[in-house]
Amino acid sequence: NKLCAEWDCAVISKAFRPDHYHLFVSFPHVIVIANTVKVLKWGTARWLFQLFRPIKKRFWGGYLGAASYYV
Repeated sequence: NKLCAEWDCAVISKAFRPDHYHLFVSFPHVIVIANTVKVLKWGTARWLFQLFRPIKKRFWGGYLGAASYYV
């Protein structure tokens, strides 16, 4: 929510699964979709790595999630 506030976005809905999550996000038309996704994914990964430090070294070589998204 902090990232969304900074980027003038709003999370409409979210769904969590054991191995992934879905976000339905609204954002201004002047923001490029790819940039919004990149910032949200980067911010989420950073937050998780700070909260659970051991996972950064243990999983995905320091990367969280796939490079893909659906529009």
